[in-house]
Amino acid sequence: MLGQHLYPVDESIADFDLNTDIEEYNYDGRVVFRGNMDPEYSKEGLKVYWLYDDENKRVGVVEHHTADDAHKCLWYRNNVFSTLLQEDWSVYDETIWQLLSETAYDDCMRRGYSVNDLKTHTQALRIVTPSDIARKTLPVHGCIRCHTPGPKKHPGCVFSPEDEKDSLTLFDTLFVDEDDGTIYIPPGDSVVYATFLRRGAADDAAGLGAGAAAAGGSIAAAPPP
Repeated sequence: MLGQHLYPVDESIADFDLNTDIEEYNYDGRVVFRGNMDPEYSKEGLKVYWLYDDENKRVGVVEHHTADDAHKCLWYRNNVFSTLLQEDWSVYDETIWQLLSETAYDDCMRRGYSVNDLKTHTQALRIVTPSDIARKTLPVHGCIRCHTPGPKKHPGCVFSPEDEKDSLTLFDTLFVDEDDGTIYIPPGDSVVYATFLRRGAADDAAGLGAGAAAAGGSIAAAPPP
């Protein structure tokens, strides 16, 4: 979850909340139990508390800003992108593996490729994972011949022109969970547009809707050397 910090998602009771009395609070119209102040994430001007349900499971975190007595809740949601960005992302009905051609899929499985491997082996699409957003980094495209990432290029490597990467649209971008390949579709007003996509993507979103997955179709990974 992205707030003043990048918070972990863990339903277990925090160590500093074990065997202590916690009080009931109402946050965002939701009745929860608030733990003790988190000693790791709290700092001057910011007090951080974990929130629990009546089964003692962590369900979110609240940040209290002492300067203006304001607070912000970050809740665990039903999928990784929704939780990370606190937005209503939906699940596409196919994984990234199902969008591959049969030949590309078989080759990926034979080589033991992960979703992260596809970032440099697929030239026609930008693949963005939750980890990319958490690190605020864009996936690196590789050589179209040997797939070596740009900073490590060898003599003879060929890379797509930079302006070609900048021209990627919403329909050229897939938001994918690196753990299982599930594709997620952001809401039209997602903050991810301004963070990760080319300039003007937020304006495109208003007219085009929610991302590459909505376009359907199939993709083929670039063949290995």
